[in-house]
Amino acid sequence: MSDREYDVDLDVLPHRAVARTPVLLPLVGAPGNVAAALDPETGGFVYPPALFGTSRVVLALAPDGRTAAVVDVDPFPASPVVGLHDLATGHERWLVSDERESSDHLAQFSPDGTALAVLTTASDPDDDPETGGLTVVSVIDLAGGGRRRLWTRSKGGWSAESGIGWSPDGRRIAATYLRATDEDDDGIVTVVLDLTGREIAHLDQADLVPPTNAAWVDEDHVVCRFWRDDSWPHVSVDVRDGGRTVVGDGAAPLAGVGQRMFFTGHPEAGPAPTLYAANRDGSDPRPFLTLRGPAALQGCLLAAEPAGPPR
Repeated sequence: MSDREYDVDLDVLPHRAVARTPVLLPLVGAPGNVAAALDPETGGFVYPPALFGTSRVVLALAPDGRTAAVVDVDPFPASPVVGLHDLATGHERWLVSDERESSDHLAQFSPDGTALAVLTTASDPDDDPETGGLTVVSVIDLAGGGRRRLWTRSKGGWSAESGIGWSPDGRRIAATYLRATDEDDDGIVTVVLDLTGREIAHLDQADLVPPTNAAWVDEDHVVCRFWRDDSWPHVSVDVRDGGRTVVGDGAAPLAGVGQRMFFTGHPEAGPAPTLYAANRDGSDPRPFLTLRGPAALQGCLLAAEPAGPPR
């Protein structure tokens, strides 16, 4: 997928539903929230009508590329819960939460597609609201819709650096959240949990890169960007013993699949594509996607399984 280059004019994309897609691009433009999907049948991008000009924000794409995790942010302020959106039909099923005054912010499908890991913020009746509420990591069983609180911390929150991702074997979940501190600046913390909720790694001033399942190199190693005064190294952390290996630095990838990461812009001079593909350390960069038109890219969601070659 990353070996092909796409030039996408958003003003002329057809509006057509797809049964599945390997790439889903959440966008914000004049119509509001939209999404562009790569149609594996034609090799071009289309607007799925049910995700065009709506209040839906797309969070994740299922491994088979058939279902998206979404939240509805209208009306605002609201307490959005995550839902499942069928790309073929537009049908949606909302996954209710028992958390008090809560908002689901991030979600990722498990590697086998049977569960969602969700990062939620909720009010804390026992805490000062000015110091933050609860940060909650939950697992939702998609067959029955049951939500199980896995882990929670007080005086926490969500930020642009937050992320959540499953290990490839589905046995661990890493999550980045914002922790209120006594200092002027809040702290960015990444925790690694097993499925009992036990915290097996705690990484201060570190966020997942990318902020998805692709942060995991394998079942035991997860990549984080560590925030230093003068550098931002990307470090592979062995969650078993804390061992660390620098694997890159600088700009964080937006998404990834396999060993290829997807970054915004381009490291070389000349016209810049919207996204380029490269190895984790930035080597072997190749243009992947150029977007043209009045919309801003909000993310790049990738299916874990190929949806088939263009015909």
